[in-house]
Amino acid sequence: MDTPHVIFWNVSLEQAGTRLDRGLASLSEVSSKNFEAWELLQGMSRSRLKKLIESGGVLVDGQAVPCSYKLQLGQEIRITLPVPEPLELTAEPMPLDILFEDEDVVVVNKPAGLVVHPGAGHSRGTLVHG
Repeated sequence: MDTPHVIFWNVSLEQAGTRLDRGLASLSEVSSKNFEAWELLQGMSRSRLKKLIESGGVLVDGQAVPCSYKLQLGQEIRITLPVPEPLELTAEPMPLDILFEDEDVVVVNKPAGLVVHPGAGHSRGTLVHG
């Protein structure tokens, strides 16, 4: 995805009166030109949706509103999904206690405190890097 995806959603009778963040988290139908965008939206956590709303990535009838905004029947919601930043992983030497390994599976006895995936504050030294 090289450009942001834009998804449009119209508030249904069942969704009217719900908070914007909860409405987004429970979406089942939207109008999207690209199925990939719909899948990205479905995979977002509520905290990520909240950040998207707070950053102006979600507009209600063209206006930025807070997460707690109560939706009204027929309002148009415009969701702009930003272009994801590429994740570049570099293998790092790491002593791992491998319990089992074959062509398809590796079972690792992960030590306590070892972060599994890169994330905020952990861009290196994770199990994935090892």
